[in-house]
Amino acid sequence: MCGLDSKTLELDLQKTEEMRKAKMKERIAQGIPAKEYVKKMVEKRKSRKLPNVVLNFFDSLLSLDYSGNFKKELEFEQTFAATPMKTKMESVNGGGKMVLELTPHVNVLEAENGKKHLVCSHCEHPYCDVHENYKLYCLVYDRDPREIRPEIYRTRSRLYNFQGILLPRLWGSGRC
Repeated sequence: MCGLDSKTLELDLQKTEEMRKAKMKERIAQGIPAKEYVKKMVEKRKSRKLPNVVLNFFDSLLSLDYSGNFKKELEFEQTFAATPMKTKMESVNGGGKMVLELTPHVNVLEAENGKKHLVCSHCEHPYCDVHENYKLYCLVYDRDPREIRPEIYRTRSRLYNFQGILLPRLWGSGRC
């Protein structure tokens, strides 16, 4: 996604930035909290309102003796969807030091009390305890694979989606 002049092949940086901001607004509008997203997926699985190929795949995995991790993940999703969301951390008490750059946007911060938290690498907005999945505190939106890799997926039927994750700082919940 960029403002490239097809005749001169010159890149218009301002137009590119405007296009990116518009796409981000569109994705934010499509995004729903991860908890709600997981709850909808659990409901679709239970009511079997997924494409047959997906249902057959799940059924075959669940019938295998070595599918323990897959079963645990499904159980986690069901429990997660059924329980109230923890209150988001308001701050990391007493500051702390960065001990690991987990991703370009998420760091592990160790507070003075020894507890470790996942925080925004830009403003130290806290997401959760280090033992939790920070993506559960983000917005999630479905993406058509043909949008991401059209050369691969253009002729295939749409059997699945890719999920995009929007960190709170990108949709106005963070401090940066």
